[in-house]
Amino acid sequence: MSVQYKTLTNYFLIHLKMEFLDARVAEEIKAELLSLIDETQQNLIVIDLSEVGFIDSSGFGVLIASLQNCKLKKKELILASLTPQAKQCFRMLNLDKLFKISESLPA
Repeated sequence: MSVQYKTLTNYFLIHLKMEFLDARVAEEIKAELLSLIDETQQNLIVIDLSEVGFIDSSGFGVLIASLQNCKLKKKELILASLTPQAKQCFRMLNLDKLFKISESLPA
């Protein structure tokens, strides 16, 4: 499990490199994401979820907290490259209406 990040020309990329975003890792990941969002000067944050196969309620809480933090900081959050399983969960919970979701990373 790791969180990798880098500043690109048009956005700040956060790559969650883990199979499960669940209760076991939620607090640690939440703290790291909120800190990264606070620290970056970029106004567009992209979270790459291509390696996250499973998200439980704690994991969704992490992503919602990240979205709320972005809104407070007047930043935009996009979730990118969701796995089919994650995409289905977002749809079932109607979270695809709350989040901006992209099929791939922005150019």
